[in-house]
Amino acid sequence: MSHFLQSPPARFLIAAGALLAAGTYTPGSLESTDLQKYTPFNTLTVKNLSKVLLELTYKNNVDPTLVPAGSVVEIQEAGIIGFTLVNLDATTANDKQIEILMQRVVRPEHVMLAQLFNKKLCEVLNGDVGGGGC
Repeated sequence: MSHFLQSPPARFLIAAGALLAAGTYTPGSLESTDLQKYTPFNTLTVKNLSKVLLELTYKNNVDPTLVPAGSVVEIQEAGIIGFTLVNLDATTANDKQIEILMQRVVRPEHVMLAQLFNKKLCEVLNGDVGGGGC
């Protein structure tokens, strides 16, 4: 669990043409990077400027999120440690860059939840409703 309340954004870029038709992108492990100390993240943003439909899976999510062509999708949920993107177009690679940002951000609602449930702010950010500490 992170001892940091906020983090710099972890930025991943997929160059035009790099996500092949029906291809999959999963970034390498954060464990060996400086970003690992900020996990888990609570914000995941995908900027899909390409013409292909993407499927986003994160946090062992059993219900993937669709990221339409030319859109920006933001997920705000505690416990994000990674993601996978799948190009759902079986014949076309991405024609423009795709950008993914993961970040740990404190929002006003986190502060209110911590106060309401008498929790530490880091517990709310980690999604630790059982009070296991941080």
